[in-house]
Amino acid sequence: MANHIRRPVVTFVILSVGLGVLAFSLRPLTQKGPARLPQQDLQVRVSPSTFLVEARHNFVIKAASDFASPCERIEASIAELGWQQSMTRKELFDGARSELNPAHTGTYQVAFTCDGREIGSAPISVVIGPELAARPIYTWWLSSGKPRYTEGSFYCVPVTIGAMVSRGGATPVPASVARDTHFALRDLKAQAPTPIPELVIVKNTAQSDPICVSFPIGAEYSLVAYAPDGKASNTLDLNWSKSAPALTLTAYPDHLQTYATNISPALVGVYLSADGHKLTPPKSLEVLYTAPATIRSDPSSPLVLSPQSSLAQYKATALTDSSAKIDFSEPTMALKTSVTIDFQPIWLFLGIASGAGLIGVIAGRWKDVFNQSGWVAAGELFTSFVAGPIVFELILIGKLADFGMGPMWVSILGAALAGVVGGYMGLAVFKGLQGILGWLQDLAQQRG
Repeated sequence: MANHIRRPVVTFVILSVGLGVLAFSLRPLTQKGPARLPQQDLQVRVSPSTFLVEARHNFVIKAASDFASPCERIEASIAELGWQQSMTRKELFDGARSELNPAHTGTYQVAFTCDGREIGSAPISVVIGPELAARPIYTWWLSSGKPRYTEGSFYCVPVTIGAMVSRGGATPVPASVARDTHFALRDLKAQAPTPIPELVIVKNTAQSDPICVSFPIGAEYSLVAYAPDGKASNTLDLNWSKSAPALTLTAYPDHLQTYATNISPALVGVYLSADGHKLTPPKSLEVLYTAPATIRSDPSSPLVLSPQSSLAQYKATALTDSSAKIDFSEPTMALKTSVTIDFQPIWLFLGIASGAGLIGVIAGRWKDVFNQSGWVAAGELFTSFVAGPIVFELILIGKLADFGMGPMWVSILGAALAGVVGGYMGLAVFKGLQGILGWLQDLAQQRG
């Protein structure tokens, strides 16, 4: 009798441990979001930044900070002056030397591109000469470049001021100043974050180095620069709705497959991006989503992107095989995106669980199964065959503990392991019922 009990128990333990080890070693990999660097636009200084027209000048281009672009070669150009130069990333950080003989006066931008995408710019000015008149009357001209992303402060707009003079009613042209000239920058709408750094046109130059003015979502500025004598520049209007960079709401991956169970959710990362790079928003943004009624979503409330957490995770589960489209939207900037999730059926795994339950009981009890009456053997085999997929299904819908294996159950080995365990649980139930029936029969005979 002891051997009859020991043999199935030992066999069950060996099968369970072996299948458990195999299931863990072949567990499905957890899908992670994209490992992308935040975008950091190139900031460059050109020295000197003021040039005399029709005179040959040597100058240095040097990166003022690191940037996230993977390019090893950067292209620099001034389209209006027909100048261009290619340099390596190292040369740009060490300080690339170049030469320019400008044919026209004016204010220009040195554009820096990587694989055809502009990643930064730097202003220069071309003047007629150091002296246009004994006492030139200057016009101060405020201008801006394209919004620039800086990690930790979102977007800012480079703003610079130039000195312009005109003679005899002619069109104003850049002119160098005789002394350092400082300007206080003010926002007439009082919306720009303060304090705003001052602008300075250095002696013998015609244009200041740019300062970067914070440019948050919804910004609307009217900037004016004031010289020491109180003379004002032109008004520079900066409006987020007109000058905003091309931002997108990204969901990654945009198409994925999972099984129709509660323990294998589809994981989607949602974030703000530009040019394929993940951005950190300057404030908390709510991302709304809509999903079919058959989908169970987590969280149940809107997703939140914030300076502390720039990646929001969305989880979806379903108990029926189907294809579902989930729509995401950020209302303040009217950004939208969507993902498609295919929930696959689990019939194959249910069949494996049934077969594993049946085979596990036969292998564990061996001849003992068939050394019984026909209806008892059939009952044991039937309960083990049915109990395997029942236990497997209860694990998948979260009604039974998954012992930390989670989605690893949704595999061939996971289904087989659950089937073996379920088969023996079903056998135990059958044996218990058989014992109760036998006791009732004995009791009836004694009373009869």
